[in-house]
Amino acid sequence: MKTNHYKIFLAGSTKLDSERQIIKAVVSEYNATVSLHNGSIADLYQVYTYENFDSVIDSNTGQTAYNLFIKNESDLAVFVLSGQIGEKTLKEFDVAYESLKSNRKAPALFVLSNNADNNEEVVRIRKCLEANGEYYSKYNDVDELKQKMRDMLSKFSARKKQEKNQKIKKVFGGSFVILLIVGLMFGLWGIKKVEYNNAIKKAEQALEYYQQHPKTLPAYNKLKDALDLLEKNGVGSEEPVKQKIERQLKNM
Repeated sequence: MKTNHYKIFLAGSTKLDSERQIIKAVVSEYNATVSLHNGSIADLYQVYTYENFDSVIDSNTGQTAYNLFIKNESDLAVFVLSGQIGEKTLKEFDVAYESLKSNRKAPALFVLSNNADNNEEVVRIRKCLEANGEYYSKYNDVDELKQKMRDMLSKFSARKKQEKNQKIKKVFGGSFVILLIVGLMFGLWGIKKVEYNNAIKKAEQALEYYQQHPKTLPAYNKLKDALDLLEKNGVGSEEPVKQKIERQLKNM
């Protein structure tokens, strides 16, 4: 079975430990279910939280190790909000959101909110997500939190599948255009080659007619027409048949 591995950074207040444990359990359940029932391709997720990282501030960037992970490594950043939002959580969201707007690798964003809709920062976060096609959803209890998380994983998997299909179509579309252009070039080259050969043939026929009817007006006209056809089709002066026609015309 082919597997696509995605990294989730799970952010939120340290007081929401039970919610984080619930989400981790949902992800584990999802991984097991997908592995058993999703045919030849499975999307598997690994959850990371602040506990996985060193809390020491990086002296070069001024960001914590997990902020760097959100920005550079995570495929999906999930934020669980309830009541007041801590400064670190807001910083983590801003890092993910700014990365999303830049040209760097950026995580998809999903926010689950409980009893925080009146918070000014939550309103700002919701508007940011809605403006960029990301996910914001409210939950009222544990069961709803579980279902929202399952829905999010399904949406994200569908989103990644669509992105891959679009890339494939773009690659094949580009290849088709290239093949079409090459085909047209070869087609035009082939037509040009046929016209070139026809011009040579007409010239040889004109010379043959001249040998049978030397220094006559019809012979002159045929030689002149043959010369015009040779020049029209790019036959150079190095071509022997053209040289012969030019000599005969000079002698008439």
